[in-house]
Amino acid sequence: MEEVVEPKREQNLVRVGMETWTQSFGTSHKIRLVHILKNLHTSEVKIYSDASREFIELLDGESGGEVLREYVQQSPQLVELVEAWRLHREKPGMAYILSLFATVLGHPGGKSRQNAVCKKCLDGVARTILEDKEKTGDVYLELKSGEFRRQNAALDLLAAIVRRGGGLASEVAESFDFKMAILTQLAGIQKKRGGRDGRIQKKGANFGSTRQSLVGFAMSFLEVGNPRLLRWVLQQRELYSGVLRGIGEDDAETVVYVLSTLRDNVLVEESLLPPGLRSVLFGSATLENLSLISGNLDAGEAAELAHHVLVMVCTDPKNGLMPSSHLRGNEKRLLDLMKKLKATEVIHHKNLLLAIVSKRLSLCSAYMNEFPYNIEPRSSPSWFAAISLAADVISSAKSDSIFHSLLSHDLVSVDDEQVQVLLKCIVPHVCSRSVINRGLLHSDDLVKHGSLRLVSESLNLLRYVTEAINGMVSSVRLTSEFTGSTKGKVRMNGFPGLSCSTPTDASLAGQVHQADETRVKRWISLREYIQDEVRGAMPDPQVLLKLLSSASQKRQNYPQSRLKRHAQLCQPPQKKQKCDAIDNDDDIIIGGIDVEQAKDESEEQDQDLANDHATTLCEIWGLPKEDLELKDAEVVDSVFHSKLLDVLRLYLRVMPSSFDGSFDFFRVIPPNPLKLSKDEQHCLLSLLIEYSGQCEGRWDPERVPESMYKHLPPLIDIMLHSQVKSIRDEAYILVKAAFTSSGAFDQNFAEIDAWLVFLPGYEAKWSVGESLGVGLSNKLSHLVVPFLCDAISVVGNNLYKYQEHMRKFISKSGQFEGYSPAFSPLIVCVLQKCLRLLDLESGGMKLHEKSTISVYVCNTIYLILQSQVDAQLLLDLIGAILNERFDKFSSEEIQSRTYFAEWRPLINLLHILRIEGNLDVDRASTVEGKCQHHTISTESSAMSTFLNVTPFCALLPSVLSLVFSAPAETAEARALLLDAPVRLLRAKLSESKISELTFNLRVVLFWSHRLLSSYTVKYSNVLEQLCHACFTLVDSIFEGIRVLAADTADLNASAECFQEIVESVLQHPVIVLSFPCKKGVTALSLPCSLSNCPDLTEGKFAADEILELILGHSHFLSSITYSVVSEYQSAFSSTGSLLQPAPSILRSVDSPPTQENKFQICVAEKRKIEIIRLLRVLYDIKTRQQHNSLLNESRELCFLLLSVYGATLSETDLEILHLMNEIESYECKTIAEVDHLWGTAAVKYREELKLDYSTSEIHKTENTESNGRRRALFRENMPIDSKLCVTTVLQFCYKRSSRTSVFSLEQLRQDNFCDILKTTPRSVNMVQIYDPMFILRFSIHALFMGYIEPAEFSRVGLLAITFVSISSPDEELRKLGYESLGIFKKSLEASQKSKEKWHLQLLLTYLQNGIFEPWQRIPSIIAIFAAEASLTLLDSSHTQFNTISKFLMNSASVNLQSIPLFPTLLKSSSVNFKADRLWILQLLYAGSNLADDAMICKRGSVLELFLAFCSSAVSDSESKRLILQVLKKCVKLPVLAQHLVKDCGLLSWISSVISSHDETLGSVSNSSSRIFGLALEVLNTLILSRFVTEWLQETALEQLSEISKYLYLLVEEGKLFKGNIPILTSMLNVIASTMRLSMKRKIYQPHFTLSLHGIFKLCQAIDGHSRSTELKLTMELGTDVVLMNGPLPILSETDKSRTVMVVSWVTSNIFWFSNKKSVLEMPWEEPIKNECLLSKILRWLVASVILGRISHISPEKSNSPGTLQTFLNRTYERVEMVDSPVANERLAVIILYLQDRVKRNSDTLPSVVTALCLLLLDRCSKQDLVDSRGQIERLCSKIHCPAESNPAWRWHYYQPWRDPALQHTAIERMEVDQACRSLLIIFSNTFSAGLPPGVPVLSLGDVEKSGLFQWERDFMVKQPYS
Repeated sequence: MEEVVEPKREQNLVRVGMETWTQSFGTSHKIRLVHILKNLHTSEVKIYSDASREFIELLDGESGGEVLREYVQQSPQLVELVEAWRLHREKPGMAYILSLFATVLGHPGGKSRQNAVCKKCLDGVARTILEDKEKTGDVYLELKSGEFRRQNAALDLLAAIVRRGGGLASEVAESFDFKMAILTQLAGIQKKRGGRDGRIQKKGANFGSTRQSLVGFAMSFLEVGNPRLLRWVLQQRELYSGVLRGIGEDDAETVVYVLSTLRDNVLVEESLLPPGLRSVLFGSATLENLSLISGNLDAGEAAELAHHVLVMVCTDPKNGLMPSSHLRGNEKRLLDLMKKLKATEVIHHKNLLLAIVSKRLSLCSAYMNEFPYNIEPRSSPSWFAAISLAADVISSAKSDSIFHSLLSHDLVSVDDEQVQVLLKCIVPHVCSRSVINRGLLHSDDLVKHGSLRLVSESLNLLRYVTEAINGMVSSVRLTSEFTGSTKGKVRMNGFPGLSCSTPTDASLAGQVHQADETRVKRWISLREYIQDEVRGAMPDPQVLLKLLSSASQKRQNYPQSRLKRHAQLCQPPQKKQKCDAIDNDDDIIIGGIDVEQAKDESEEQDQDLANDHATTLCEIWGLPKEDLELKDAEVVDSVFHSKLLDVLRLYLRVMPSSFDGSFDFFRVIPPNPLKLSKDEQHCLLSLLIEYSGQCEGRWDPERVPESMYKHLPPLIDIMLHSQVKSIRDEAYILVKAAFTSSGAFDQNFAEIDAWLVFLPGYEAKWSVGESLGVGLSNKLSHLVVPFLCDAISVVGNNLYKYQEHMRKFISKSGQFEGYSPAFSPLIVCVLQKCLRLLDLESGGMKLHEKSTISVYVCNTIYLILQSQVDAQLLLDLIGAILNERFDKFSSEEIQSRTYFAEWRPLINLLHILRIEGNLDVDRASTVEGKCQHHTISTESSAMSTFLNVTPFCALLPSVLSLVFSAPAETAEARALLLDAPVRLLRAKLSESKISELTFNLRVVLFWSHRLLSSYTVKYSNVLEQLCHACFTLVDSIFEGIRVLAADTADLNASAECFQEIVESVLQHPVIVLSFPCKKGVTALSLPCSLSNCPDLTEGKFAADEILELILGHSHFLSSITYSVVSEYQSAFSSTGSLLQPAPSILRSVDSPPTQENKFQICVAEKRKIEIIRLLRVLYDIKTRQQHNSLLNESRELCFLLLSVYGATLSETDLEILHLMNEIESYECKTIAEVDHLWGTAAVKYREELKLDYSTSEIHKTENTESNGRRRALFRENMPIDSKLCVTTVLQFCYKRSSRTSVFSLEQLRQDNFCDILKTTPRSVNMVQIYDPMFILRFSIHALFMGYIEPAEFSRVGLLAITFVSISSPDEELRKLGYESLGIFKKSLEASQKSKEKWHLQLLLTYLQNGIFEPWQRIPSIIAIFAAEASLTLLDSSHTQFNTISKFLMNSASVNLQSIPLFPTLLKSSSVNFKADRLWILQLLYAGSNLADDAMICKRGSVLELFLAFCSSAVSDSESKRLILQVLKKCVKLPVLAQHLVKDCGLLSWISSVISSHDETLGSVSNSSSRIFGLALEVLNTLILSRFVTEWLQETALEQLSEISKYLYLLVEEGKLFKGNIPILTSMLNVIASTMRLSMKRKIYQPHFTLSLHGIFKLCQAIDGHSRSTELKLTMELGTDVVLMNGPLPILSETDKSRTVMVVSWVTSNIFWFSNKKSVLEMPWEEPIKNECLLSKILRWLVASVILGRISHISPEKSNSPGTLQTFLNRTYERVEMVDSPVANERLAVIILYLQDRVKRNSDTLPSVVTALCLLLLDRCSKQDLVDSRGQIERLCSKIHCPAESNPAWRWHYYQPWRDPALQHTAIERMEVDQACRSLLIIFSNTFSAGLPPGVPVLSLGDVEKSGLFQWERDFMVKQPYS
């Protein structure tokens, strides 16, 4: 570019800029921008104004951000633009320059933090503008110019600067003059367009206005969001008032912009704006504008946003308008807005109004006082809208927050302003009684609907208020009850619907404390005042009753077809659509004529009118318009009927005295209530429930109306046949109430359920889906229900007659005098009525109908018999009635009637009664008869319906009979048989109500008693299993009660139910059997299950009552006093000398614990444990209930427990100690009273004291003579065993805190007996040791009282226990240990001088000087050294006496980081060097217990020295044995286990030890054999370490494999360890562990496996020993080795023979294991998750067969997918070996045998069938199979290839391998399963020729004819996810 003349200043600037951009900017943009900048500097207005617009367009384009960044980068201070501003200041067109600056500074690309450099530069330019007074003057000049373009430019520039951030915004706010008068003008528009009707202006309609720019400027401050800036700037009313006042005239985009900014930046908690400042923004004009916008249907998003902002502003107190407890608000402004809203026309207005009302009662009251609509009844759309609005307003007042102010007052007066406000909300003045009455009686049905809706909402609000007040009263009562009498029981019905005249209110004040009496009376009087006021304003109840009568009559007059159509309207949408489609077809085409075309205009108008009516009805009641076709008059009437019933229910609830008992609501039940709609049924039953006093849907027998039983038939009809569960539940409550009203069930309400259980269809009602046989059950119920209802009416009308009949029978019997029957007289009536019915020769009833009634009667009576605690009276009564009738028959007549269906149930019942009543016969011989003769219970159910609709109480005897009579070879097989039925029974229990559970509990207890009675007479494994199953069901029942109780609102009702359960359980004879039963461990579950119950009541019944029953039980004392603890002699003689000094601790290392020193847990001991746990729970509840009774009983119980206490860590002693501690209180100090003695010593001590002193003087210890006598008696009876002290030190329980009790109190409250049984035996094999916690307290007491001298304390071993206790991780134990040491030190210092005292002081000083922290834990190896020294220093003849003495004298303090004397004694050269080495080895063995010990050993290289010494020539066998024992303990410590295997080469070392000591393994006693065994024990212990197993599995399995290979060779030889079972077991354990690790390795890693020949030889070697309990573990390991080794291909006839032998051996082992297994180990609670061993060996055998055949097929053929038939065809193509049919058949028989005895697994069935096909089909010798070849091939074509044919298949020990790529639907899996089962039937029948003649054989044809497979297919198709 050439210039002829000298360039001007601005041109020079442009040239410089261009030169710097040349290389970095796009050419096109560069040229254009240079041209623009040049033009900006010209003096022509049009040129620079155009240039400004062009620059703005460039920035607004797609590449505007890039242009801006490049420009700012080259000109950071925008010198070109700043110069343009300078050139055109105060000239025309300056507005364009300001607009350009506004665009540059407001561009998003210049504000992003990603472009920090650009942002910083532009911020600097903006700040320069603000700081330059000339530039700010230019901006103000433009603002005041009066020209809208110039004003807009200035506003846009200011807004752009503000939006750049809080700092610049604050600077603008500080400098800008917000008081300028021009701002008000800028907020308006030059030409007003539109009116104030909320219509939104079109975009651009405000051309020539400055309003949009002013809005942007005002909103820019809010967009920044700085709280401090917001608070200041919003106070500038001139600016924001103008913005919000004119928002009604803005376009939609501006409205959305303003409101969204306010919503997101102002009306949020983060803005920190005070409510007062927020309310200033929203004045009356602004609120009106927003309401107009929200009411504009065309405003779209703007209307929605305006509504949302209005709701926020008007309902949230934080926004300053809505008052709250601490904010005044502005109710007047809100009320003004509410009255201006068009709530009947605009949905947003209505929603806003309701939202405001829901937040403030006073606003609701004020609005209804000035209700802006006329609600005088008339048939017009405006009236319907107005009445609906009024109802909605009243309904909206039901919110929790609005009652806070009312209920926050402690004492509310009826004159309180809030109460009056509340009344105006419930019954507004505009809704007077006369107005509502006229509406209800109006001729237009819709007007009736509207009026009834208003009444309904008022009543609902009254109910809400009443319940809130009731809640306050209940809380006062609960507080009073909690702080008051513990014996008082107060009902917790809560006052719903009670008036001042009800007896509950009259007696309420007397049930609470005097301090709360006034509060309760005030609340009750307030409630009554409100009820009375509302009653006066509500419609006359007679009006409602008149409407009800009319509606009911109209409903009954509808034709059946119309009612049916109405019923269809209530069906689910799918069914309704189908019905509608049919109806439409019928309406449209009649005889081929299109009727629709013939409709005239009047019909169309009628249709429109019907649509309008339906719409109005939906709007009145808030019904979904799309779900109901409310066009028919009967449907409208149905809705009215249901709503009227609901209103009457509310009347009864909140104003029960309104009807004064003058109307019997049961009269409104129609003859066939099922014809009503579902809503009508529900509302009718709810009304009847309220009327009958069954509050909140809970059965309450005390409030049932008299003679309600007369209305029983329709209620039972609904209960049995309604399709809605909630309706059935309501009918069930009414049915029970009707039964109760007869008065016949006052002695046993639970019997009512028994009369319902066998009603046809009763159990089916609870199933979710459609049950089969519903039609049949309906027919049968129409026979049984009238019979039952008639019998109840007879009893109800003649109750005293039947009661007198029962009294006479009791009196006549002579043995039941004073006995109160626990059953109803209905039994007598029904039985007599049934006999009369059967005697009738005719009478219009058919034989099958008589049979149905007979079966029902007998089932029910037998069920009631099972529910009796003592059934003898009922047995005699029923027997007398039946015998009276059957005595009239001859024996021939009775025999003939046995074949009559109607008489057979009664004859069977009589037979059962004779068995049940004969209590003197051998129960064991009759129990089978009992189980078999229960079949009358299932005659009508189990044979005609499926199990899922059979009642629990009928199914239970069937299950017991099935299991009892079913053949099963093993206990495990029987357990499998019982598992599924028990799970089914438990599922039924989970669906039961609490009353049903209570009844079912009695039935289970009945059968438990029968089974347990037989079990106590004659042991039987089957009976044991059945007993255990029953008690499992008891646990499930209690768990169900726990769950239901948690959902029960009425806690008092729950407490009454639990009280009944507790009494029935504790008084049941099965509890009596639970105490003396010496064999039946499952009998213990009853007391344990009972412990679940008290916790549920939360103190609502007295626990001491149950305690009293248990403590007074005849068998309690014998159960508690049973003990297996051996009695020990006193540690001192009568002369006071020590009888038995403690032996050396380390010398006892090699002494194994004797049998009597091991815990023995027998059945009686387990029973004692469970009783103690039950007592623990009850005492815990007793404590929480703050009961102070039973003090003497508790003191005696505590001493009884102490007398059988052994002070050990056994399960029993731990539970006893916990119970004693929980009983001990300030009044009860039993342990201290006997000076902490225990067992028989405590008994003798107490008796001696009683002989010497009176009872009152026993507790006096001040007397010196008394103290001396107590000391002498203490020493004579001190039960310390010094040997047990030594054992306690060696076997010290360092995790004592984890064994304080197997169960904490919290766990015991929620326990499950089966869980307890699993954990109880954990201490069976533990060595018996003292409980250090108790012994330390004993030691502290004995030392403190001076009962024992310090030297004696040390000699007996108590000081040793004290030393070891301070190494415990348990801090509480360490504190006791240090306390004992402190008292011992004081006692030692106070004792006489002696060498013993000096040595013990030396030891204490040595230890004390090395401990620096309170309660410091020392390493256990140090503690063991101190414990050993405490005994050694008292025996100068001890070998180490001098060594230890010198060591202590030369050591100032203990070094806790090293082993005392370790270097000295290990390298000893003294005469006793061997003893020295053994002593240090024994110390290391005894002291290697904790991680601290491990670190000492690791740091000192102790183990490396021992390993080297053991391998040296100087090491003798005793040293080697000790070193191996040390290693066995060390590898249990993770630190040392890792160190030994990784750093010390332990595996190689063990391998060398094993190989060098395998010569004489046949002997158990020789040294080499012991060393060999110890080495194996070390190895097996090592493998248990998690780190070691992971390390071996990943990198070092080869080392272990070498050892296992060597051991296998030794096992194969067999003779080396003949008779040495422990070594054989250890060797097999190593091999099995190696295989287990190998199995988990990756497929590419080396594995350890044995060949089939190797497995065969291994089984032969193990099988050489006769089976015994000692060999059980060996057999189990051998079985594991076979299975973990994996299947081995069968390639030859020899392989087949070996496989048969291996499988036979494993199978016989499995059956032997299961016969040895206790019933307690059987699964009950859950399905068996882990695959059983029989299933594993079956998979192993099947896979071996398949793999053997696959090995002969080429890989490409074996891998190809397909069906089983294609797979078989490929295997038949090439077979090299000649199969022996005999060998194949032997394998096939084994497979079939195993398959028959395992749970069927659909995943493995194809493999089983494949193996059978391979064995039997190729060269088959069975003609049956040859004949069925075609059928077999068809079935094989339906089955997929076996999993073993997949190349990815691997053997899994724990569960079958599954192909993740193989996905089948449920139907496909079922088809495969059916084909496999069909083949199994064919193959099984092939080997049925050897069966005895006459034994039936099930053929495949029989199965297909039965329809089983087709039923399964149909069932699967019906499943939703099949």
